[in-house]
Amino acid sequence: MKNINISNIILAAEKAEKAKAELKHEADRALKKAEQCATTEGRAKWQEIASDFLNELATYDVSFYKPLDETLADFEKPYRVRNFETAKNLLAVFQKFLDVTDIPKKHFDGTVIYLRAYAGTFPAAYNGVPTTTEAIFSNKNGKWYLISLDRVTVKKDRITCAFSTATKLAIIKKYTSLYF
Repeated sequence: MKNINISNIILAAEKAEKAKAELKHEADRALKKAEQCATTEGRAKWQEIASDFLNELATYDVSFYKPLDETLADFEKPYRVRNFETAKNLLAVFQKFLDVTDIPKKHFDGTVIYLRAYAGTFPAAYNGVPTTTEAIFSNKNGKWYLISLDRVTVKKDRITCAFSTATKLAIIKKYTSLYF
């Protein structure tokens, strides 16, 4: 599997969400103006403007997910249960982890993150070995890459990190220093 630079995909997704929110806001404003308009012509004009914004919103380009979607689809093709339906789902879990860690981006260099779609325990009556998709991300020079997809047995922990020495020092510094 070729390494996929997901930093660029995350940035494109953030820009797309912001642009879509702006389009939605403009459409709502146009509809509000249409309601307030006294003349039929004015109302029709504002409704047309709102319709244009909504059409643009509906056809917004999300092709930046395509390389990751194709990789996930190819990997999970032989399995009956798909753990990550889309790249958007995978990146949402990954981004949530990065937000929770609250570590500056500059300290992540060399860090490897193992993200499993499902984690937990299964009842003893379950016949078989439960497996899940594991995505392995690595940070090199400030950019995150998806370096591997693998099928592994289900473990209790959903995310495992192999922090670099710089990241460990940053975590220790952050939580041992008090700022008043």
